[in-house]
Amino acid sequence: MGPEGIIDLQSVLSLLRDDPRIYNVASYLICVPLLLAGVFVTLRCRPSAKRSWLALAAIAPLTLLPFYHRQIDAKLLLLTVPACAMLWAEGGRIGKFAALVTAAGFVVTGDLPWITAFGVIHSLHLHMFGVSGRFEKILPVPVTLLAMSVFYLWVYARSGQAGNDGEGACEAAGG
Repeated sequence: MGPEGIIDLQSVLSLLRDDPRIYNVASYLICVPLLLAGVFVTLRCRPSAKRSWLALAAIAPLTLLPFYHRQIDAKLLLLTVPACAMLWAEGGRIGKFAALVTAAGFVVTGDLPWITAFGVIHSLHLHMFGVSGRFEKILPVPVTLLAMSVFYLWVYARSGQAGNDGEGACEAAGG
C-alpha cells in the first residue's frame, strides 16, 4: 500500500486468508455482481447525459478493485467528479453524500495523505510489535473504492425510476 502500493481488493481479502485461490475468487464474487447490476441497468434504461456520468462514476472505482492496480492508477477517480458535481448541484442528502464519498476517495488515494500516514506509522515504531506490515494493508483504499462504486451504482440504478430525472423510467423487466 502507499503511493506506489497495490490498491486492489485482494490486498484486504488476503488478510483473511493469504491464498490467491481464495482472495481472487472472493474479489470476483464481490465485484462481478456489481458490474452485472450496472450492465442490467444500462440495458434497461434509455441513455441520457446524467445516466452516462453516473455510470462512469460507478465503474471508475469498480475497475480498480478486482485486478492488480497501483496507487497511481487511482487517478481514474477523476471520472467521478462530473457525477458528483451534478448531484451536488441538485442538492439534498444524495448530493452531500456524493461529495463526501468522492472526497473520501480522493483523500485515501492522494499522495499527500499517504506520505503523512507513512510518517505517522513509521514514528509509531509498529515494527517492534510485528504489526507494521499488516497495519499498512488495512488502510481504507479498497474499502473506500468499493463504497464509491456501490453508492454511484445505487444512484445510477435509481436514476432510471420515473420522476427522478424527468427523462422517463427504464423498461419493465422482460419488455
